[in-house]
Parts: sequence; structure tokens; C-alpha cells
Amino acid sequence: MARTPEGRILAECLRLLADGSFGYFRRQNTGAVRFGKRFTRFGTPGQGDIVGILAFGKSAGRYCEIEVKAPGGKLSEAQERHGEMVKRAGGLYIVAYSAAEMIEALRSAEGGAV
Repeated sequence: MARTPEGRILAECLRLLADGSFGYFRRQNTGAVRFGKRFTRFGTPGQGDIVGILAFGKSAGRYCEIEVKAPGGKLSEAQERHGEMVKRAGGLYIVAYSAAEMIEALRSAEGGAV
């Protein structure tokens, strides 16, 4: 099964985060599923594809979400609202159109110290 462009970028981002050098990160899914007669929602609408805690320098312990988009992709209204909430609370919210862009944003969170 072929991955979407966004799926390929997401997989590369997760691969680069897996060694722990930037902190603890994991994939965060949102959606809904039916189990028989029960309908269950999971996740928070608008949340990032990847969530984590930074583990370097002055940013150690800072909450971080990364929303991955294919080139040309746009944030939904829920994603925009959620990203602003994360930032207002002191977290880092990254919109990444490539794995390289994600790494650059993580490095700039600590002034290039990573």
C-alpha cells in the first residue's frame, strides 16, 4: 500500500525523532471507531500528528506538538485554534511540510543548540 505524501513525511519525521536526541515523541492519532453499538472518539480535534516533550537545554521539559502537512497543505480551523492554544500555554507548535523543516524548527527552539 502506497503512503500519501503526508504519510511519507510523517514516517520520516518519526524516524528522525526515534533516537531521542530531541526528546520523547510519539504519534498521536485522532478519530472515531464503532465497536458494536458503541461509538468512541479518541484524541483532540486539531491536535498535532506528533506530541512530545523536548529534552535539550533551556527547552528541556517543554511540551511540543508537530502537525505534518504535505507541501501545499493547509491547517484546518481546528488545527489553527489548537496550535494557538498550545503556544499560549507555553508549548511549541510546529507545522512541518518536510522532515528537514521539522528539524530546523526544533533546533531553532533552542537557538540551534541541538
